[in-house]
Amino acid sequence: MVTADAVRQRALALGFIACGITDPRPLEHGDWLDEWLTRGYAGTMRYLHRQARRRKDPQSIEPRARSVIIVLDNYYHPDINATDRQHRVAKYARGKDYHQVVTDRLNQFGEWLQANGAEVARVYSDAGPVPERELAQRAGLGWIGKNTMLIRPGVGSFFFIGAVFTDLALPLD
Repeated sequence: MVTADAVRQRALALGFIACGITDPRPLEHGDWLDEWLTRGYAGTMRYLHRQARRRKDPQSIEPRARSVIIVLDNYYHPDINATDRQHRVAKYARGKDYHQVVTDRLNQFGEWLQANGAEVARVYSDAGPVPERELAQRAGLGWIGKNTMLIRPGVGSFFFIGAVFTDLALPLD
């Protein structure tokens, strides 16, 4: 059976900058999402209404999950020419589509988990009803700042958050 240390080591070997483990229990402040939706803050993003129950209760995303492994993937790269303002593109949008890049490595991670005892290794990278920031905070990877971003000491907020729901019962961070 795989250990939590082995999970963290594998995540780092795959290039993720941090890894934490939490469980899929309901969010402590899930009722805030209901209020936010009621006030119309979701605008035209109707999928947020459809996904609300699962966003508040991660266990409903993957009922067989006993642990949720959260990883952070750095996307910060210094500007090549900081004075060039002609083509300003957000740092996260530079390069290949991050959904695919992060998901490819998450899939490798999931395959490794399955080769080491997991039957379930369902991966998410900014797609689906996963409350990534809240789970990352709960996994000890940082805190949610006033800007609503997850902030990691020594790194800031320049990273993507990935999640792997697994049936492995791992100790929580």
